Amino acid sequence: MQEAVPQGEGAMAALLGGDDAVIAEVCMQAAEGQIVAPVNFNAPGQTVIAGQTDAVERALVLLAERGVRKAVRLPVSVPSHCELMRDASARLAERMASIAWRMPVVPVIQNVEARAYGSIEYIRAALERQLY
Repeated sequence: MQEAVPQGEGAMAALLGGDDAVIAEVCMQAAEGQIVAPVNFNAPGQTVIAGQTDAVERALVLLAERGVRKAVRLPVSVPSHCELMRDASARLAERMASIAWRMPVVPVIQNVEARAYGSIEYIRAALERQLY
């Protein structure tokens, strides 16, 4: 994942007290040709954004003006779950294609859609999608 986005070029921040629609709108406004987006909706009023460092910083300034109570930059080396991870996702897909898969004995709940998947294809696709 670090190869997809060199350290320092991406960032993530946890937001407390913001409305999901406002956060999405502000991220679009802050992007200015870069990438920043809400990536995790952890609980009502607790959202994580990720993207290019400059765009995340612009979003944090605008979100403070729009009433977000608290924003905390997360100490991570890559901006997980955003479009910047598509290359890493493609590399993971290539690697997974070389593995002989079998259906798990117990249901596996994926974090992408919070449900169990009934086929190897769906499991592989969810593992790939979780990166972006």
